[in-house]
Formats: sequence, C-alpha cells, structure tokens
Amino acid sequence: MSVLGDRIKNAEKSADRRTCSFELDGETVVIYASPLTGRDFDRIAKAHPDFVSNPSVSSQVDMIIMKAEMADGEPAFDKIDKMTLVRQPLGWIMDIRKQLFNDDEDFSEDRVEEDEKN
Repeated sequence: MSVLGDRIKNAEKSADRRTCSFELDGETVVIYASPLTGRDFDRIAKAHPDFVSNPSVSSQVDMIIMKAEMADGEPAFDKIDKMTLVRQPLGWIMDIRKQLFNDDEDFSEDRVEEDEKN
C-alpha cells in the first residue's frame, strides 16, 4: 500500500464515532456509529435502489443496523432486529438516525453528480 494509503487507513481507525442515547426500560442506552463511508452507501443503495431519491424507513433502519455499535465495537443490532425497529414510532427511528449520522449529508443525484465532476 502507498504511504498516503497507509495514512488514510490509519486515520480511518481513529475516525470520530458519533453517539446516540435513548431511554429503554428506565435506563439510558448509548450506541455509537462511525461516519458513513462510500462502501456503506453502496451497500444501502444495492439493497434499496431508490435510496437517494426516496429514502424509505426500511433503508434508514438498515443503515442503523449496519452502523450502530456498542461502546466495545460490538454490533448494537442485527438483521433479526429489523422488524422490531421498523415497528417503533417514526420519530424515534429518525431521532436515532439524526444522532448517529449528519443531518446535512446530501445523497441527492445532483450532489452526487457534482461530486463526481470534482
């Protein structure tokens, strides 16, 4: 691997994780997520082809399942949890998404096309 590639890989390991907290059975639960990567986006878009133009609740839950982890790095959720999560109030799901991922992330076709030009 190149010198710059090594530096990027090492920086990736120390990327800032975002936190999310919510109440569950009277206890505050904290989960974490590392920033979304191009690979993450590709995985979500493969499972949900219209993710950019029509981000469904199912795609948001899949993103949470894919990225959410406990403090020790273990996954917070697994695929079996999806049905439980999609049955939660929409505000709760979106609050977790907003806490874990930047609200200003723009995956619109115009933004993607603009980024590809640069």
